[in-house]
Amino acid sequence: MIELMAAASGGGVSSSIDRGVPMAERLLLGLQTTLLGLGTVFSVLIILMGVLLLFRLFFYSIPNRRCKDKSAAELSVKNKSEAAVSSLPVSDNDGEIIAAITAAVSLYLEAESAEHGAEEKISFRVVNFRRR
Repeated sequence: MIELMAAASGGGVSSSIDRGVPMAERLLLGLQTTLLGLGTVFSVLIILMGVLLLFRLFFYSIPNRRCKDKSAAELSVKNKSEAAVSSLPVSDNDGEIIAAITAAVSLYLEAESAEHGAEEKISFRVVNFRRR
């Protein structure tokens, strides 16, 4: 088929598909070409994999480590402040504290809505209390 196309184009037949070349050499040339193509494709894929690993290192791992270091420092400060707060005596009457906090939040929300000119009264309902 290739010989017919080469003859129809008016050009000479390539030496690799000459009739005088044995079939084993033709298969060897095809195998070499196939291996060279596959080697090229897989080497480029390996290079792309390396580039993606470097991207993950520089744009994901290193910034996350910095954030973790900052958050660890913040947690240590937070733990110290929680230790100071937890050393305060706890009241037996939590209901009064909850009512005072709810009233303060309600007054704040009403004042904020009046400041922005909203006529609607803001109301909310406390659904759940959890102890930590």
